[in-house]
Amino acid sequence: MKPRLKEALIAIQRHLRKYGTSPSLRDLQKTMGYQSPRSAFLLVNTLLEEGLIEKDDEGNYKIVIPVEDSQEVAETISVPVLGSIACGNPIFAEENVVDSYPVSKRLLTGNHSYFFLRAEGDSMNQKGIESGDLVLVRQQNYAQSGDIVVALIDENATLKEYQQNTGAIMLIPHSDNPEHKPIFVEEGFLVQGVVVQVFKNIS
Repeated sequence: MKPRLKEALIAIQRHLRKYGTSPSLRDLQKTMGYQSPRSAFLLVNTLLEEGLIEKDDEGNYKIVIPVEDSQEVAETISVPVLGSIACGNPIFAEENVVDSYPVSKRLLTGNHSYFFLRAEGDSMNQKGIESGDLVLVRQQNYAQSGDIVVALIDENATLKEYQQNTGAIMLIPHSDNPEHKPIFVEEGFLVQGVVVQVFKNIS
């Protein structure tokens, strides 16, 4: 691979992992030191033609083959992926590690543990969480009203907004699909963590 192509791939990869979206042409122009966004446009076209990246319907790029980045390794921590999480009806929580991804240390605060779960379903699409997204979760057993939480209900996991009012706890969906209704919880309910970031276009 030509050095310039590798440099561009690393720039796109860093942006995806830090922000969850691919860089704009002007972002890439600045990173690569080009005089105009057209140079960045031509470079992106070369990456597409050589099959090094793919473009989705929303215009975001996906890295086909991740590139080793020594600087990124030094500035990131590997976070485990623990199966999938339902954004619809609760599903069984698979607690086994199925993969891992490097995450910028800037997103990982304090002494908390973190994990990824992959979203399934459409009950949180109005909050920008779509089926297939990777959800970065800070592991903790408490939440504040308005937090998006990973909740266990009788060993079933679900992703919803947490709301508590005068002792009553509700897990609220945010969806275009009217089939999703708030879940009222009492016994057998545990908060497993709070969502801190959503990453898209990561297979």
